[in-house]
Amino acid sequence: MSQAALDKFDQFLALAEEAGIYVDPTGPDHWEGLPEWAQTERYADGSMLNALEPFWRMFATRCRRRTVLFAVLFADDLLNEPQVPWDSPHLRPGWNAWLDRRYTNIAWMATAWNVPQQSLVPKCISVPPREDCLRCPKLLDFQHFRQHVAQEWIWRQVRAIRAVDPDALVTGGLVQWSVPLALAGRWHYSGSSPHRIAAYLDFLQIHFCPLAGGFYADQPEDDVGNLAYLYALLQELGRASKSVVLDEFG
Repeated sequence: MSQAALDKFDQFLALAEEAGIYVDPTGPDHWEGLPEWAQTERYADGSMLNALEPFWRMFATRCRRRTVLFAVLFADDLLNEPQVPWDSPHLRPGWNAWLDRRYTNIAWMATAWNVPQQSLVPKCISVPPREDCLRCPKLLDFQHFRQHVAQEWIWRQVRAIRAVDPDALVTGGLVQWSVPLALAGRWHYSGSSPHRIAAYLDFLQIHFCPLAGGFYADQPEDDVGNLAYLYALLQELGRASKSVVLDEFG
């Protein structure tokens, strides 16, 4: 992280202290421009993960005694609305490695997917097609793999933060399609399952936009549909047995 960026963040914290408000900083994102090391596929690229860990150790060390941070303790939003991509060059090797661990031989995989064994080439299994994935027998496994990627991504960052500050409060600003309700398509699911990541976080944050029937039109039926959507979303998050903050609403 550049010294100019650190100085700017210190100034931001000083302004927040002067105004008497708490802040909840997020990780490297697009708001101020990504650092060079973060301009890659951020979830499955090992180089990105290896760079994130020292970043968070530095950040947690620098901010450990700043009482302006949320809940007095150091609270971190690892990333604004994390979403594991559907496909990327870095994701494909991880997908095949995950399959190797799940199925010890190709015959078991063929049986589970109900496809001919000869149609599967070990270590060369493609990801499901994004637009027509519902018909793909490997869809459920692929979604579980994406959850695994999100879980590993979060765990490594939380571990780095707590190595410096064991009392840190850590969370993540989840997009609403982290719960598979009202999705545009199966590919729209973010992969950041609240139930898979809750064990690593102190509380859950969710971002919600009233899109139950498309863009909100300020009609009575929209109100009813979106209140039901939000209630179902919060109810599902509550099943993770962690406090839930409606962090962004619009």
